[in-house]
Amino acid sequence: MSSRANDLVEDEDEDASSPAGARENPGELDDAEASAGALVPLTAEAQDIISKADDGGIPMFKSANLERIARENGVPVTADMTPNEIIDELRRRA
Repeated sequence: MSSRANDLVEDEDEDASSPAGARENPGELDDAEASAGALVPLTAEAQDIISKADDGGIPMFKSANLERIARENGVPVTADMTPNEIIDELRRRA
């Protein structure tokens, strides 16, 4: 098979595994969707954070993990948001 034919076969394989317009992380909203307040069902991680917060387990700082979970659940995180504000916003989206 020619080099070009190999390239075409590889391209077809990639296309088959990820449909046009598919997201790398289907639950995560892009910035425009998050800013518009689009709602998605909360992930298990977000529900777990809310549950722990309800039991008094509020994080002391805004970790990269908390920010990731917030983004995956449609919460746009700003530099001045506290962990409490992020969790409150997750609660509103539940």
